[in-house]
Amino acid sequence: MDLPTIDAYGSGPNTSRVQIGPVTVWFSYETPVAFRIGEGPQRVLNYTGSSTTYNHLNLIDGGKRGARLSQEEFQKLWDKEVSVRVKP
Repeated sequence: MDLPTIDAYGSGPNTSRVQIGPVTVWFSYETPVAFRIGEGPQRVLNYTGSSTTYNHLNLIDGGKRGARLSQEEFQKLWDKEVSVRVKP
């Protein structure tokens, strides 16, 4: 596995994208708000917190709000798709 990398996905503060092997996770502040496995579909949380995080989500998915997932759906997909690939 390649070493993990981290970078900013936006021009503002508190935007981080972490790449661990085929798994990419986007963070707003310290909250994971999106992920993707390889070239698979991007999974984006329908986070209703701050307006800053809302802007971060628009940066990640281009404003495709209809495709965003509830916390429950996001967690289920995370457990199914990510947890099996990245183990502590």
